[in-house]
Amino acid sequence: LSRSEAPKTSNVSVSASETSLKTTETSTAYIYYTVEDNTAVVYSVAPKNFISDEVNPDEPVIISIPQELSGCEVSIASSAFSCISAGISVECNGVKEIKSGAFQNCEGIKSLTVSCDFIQKDAFSNCSNLESVTLYTDSGTCEVDSYAFRNCPGLESLTLNGRIIIRSDAFEGCTSLTNLEVEGCSSDL
Repeated sequence: LSRSEAPKTSNVSVSASETSLKTTETSTAYIYYTVEDNTAVVYSVAPKNFISDEVNPDEPVIISIPQELSGCEVSIASSAFSCISAGISVECNGVKEIKSGAFQNCEGIKSLTVSCDFIQKDAFSNCSNLESVTLYTDSGTCEVDSYAFRNCPGLESLTLNGRIIIRSDAFEGCTSLTNLEVEGCSSDL
């Protein structure tokens, strides 16, 4: 989804209460979210076309989480991606916060590109197939909490660009992490 394309949006009722779940359709996924206190909280993502003749199983599907939904900044809720087992690459461009456990145990994630204010503890823990992570910020600071990427044994490459604060043990158990690239960075490691 390019920055100039506007995603299609619709409302879906989740219960008899006043709460409603909204859906945004991108070219590769359906994003389900609610608006709480002027923040769009992503609760679930359903990739499209995983079972299709057009999908190459060796190339991950790219899922982009937009910076804004329904005119609000975006946060990703706990367990939003935990059920995805097929190969995906995730791009979060200007997301406010990625909550604890948002991608925890997500076996399907292969690569991650994130511009985010804050990544909470265990947000990406136990992502056994995660191979590369790029953290960047255009302005402001990206803070990575302790244990945010705990036990990602396949993680080989980490790229940092911008002001990135990485708390102690953020990459504990990432035994394959051998490549660190720092580009235009003012990092507190």
